[in-house]
Amino acid sequence: MENRGKIKPISYVLASEYIKNLVEEGILESFDQVIGGVFEAKKLKKWSRKKKFPGLMFWYCLDPETKKPFISIERVKNKFKYEQDGDTRNLPGDEMGRGRKCRLSKNFNQTQFNNKNGEDLKNEILEFLITDSGKPSDTFERKSFAETAELVNEFRNEKSYHQSGFAYFTFSEDNPPEGQDPTTYRKFISEFFDQGEKVKYIRYYFGYEPSYSKDNLRLILVPVDKEGRNFLPKDKQGLISEDGPVLLQYSWPPRNP
Repeated sequence: MENRGKIKPISYVLASEYIKNLVEEGILESFDQVIGGVFEAKKLKKWSRKKKFPGLMFWYCLDPETKKPFISIERVKNKFKYEQDGDTRNLPGDEMGRGRKCRLSKNFNQTQFNNKNGEDLKNEILEFLITDSGKPSDTFERKSFAETAELVNEFRNEKSYHQSGFAYFTFSEDNPPEGQDPTTYRKFISEFFDQGEKVKYIRYYFGYEPSYSKDNLRLILVPVDKEGRNFLPKDKQGLISEDGPVLLQYSWPPRNP
C-alpha cells in the first residue's frame, strides 16, 4: 500500500500481524526478545501542538554491548524531503535537526511467545497487546547527534532489513488527499494525543512487513494511560476496526511496498 506523505491509524489485529511476521522471520529472537519499549508522551505531545509541527522522527539504534534494539527521538524542524528516498544514509541532525541532542528510550520490553507461527501465534500476540502494561522506569537519556549516529550505524551494520535506520511519521495537515477539504482532513497525530483518556505514555512495538524490498521494519505506536495500560476499544469489533483507539504505524520509509 502507498504510504508516502500520509499517516493513518491501524487496528490491533493488523498490529498483531506485523509482530507475528517479526517472530516468524526470527527477528524477535535476533533482538534478544526485545519487542519494543515505552516512554513518556509529554514532550512529543508538546511538539505536536506547535504551529509548524513537521512530524515525528524515530531512529532505530542498537546497544553495542547488549545488542538490544531501541529507538531515539529527534525533534525535527523541517518536513522530510521524500525525493531523497534513494539516500539511505541520513543521520540524526542532517538538515532536519532542531537542538543538539536526541532522546533515547531504553526501557526495553522483552517477551517470548509459546507459539511459533500461524493463527495461534497471531492470537497469542493479540492477547499480549491488549494485556501488556508497564510504565517507563527511566526518563529519556540525552545524547548528541554524533553519539546517536553511532548507535544508528550500529543498527544498520547489524540489521540489514532496515537500512534507512529511521521511521518518520509525517504530520499531514497541509497534505490532504486529492479532493479532500483541508479543513476537514483528519490529523491523526493530533488525534493520537487527544484520545478520550489522557495519553501519559507511548508504547512502541517492532513489526515486520516482508513484502517490502527493503526497510521492512514497521514501528507501531500505542497510546498508554497513566496506569501504564494500553488504550483498548470498547468491544471486540474495535480490535479489528481502525476506528478504535488510534494506533499509528504508517511511517516512512518504505515509500511503497
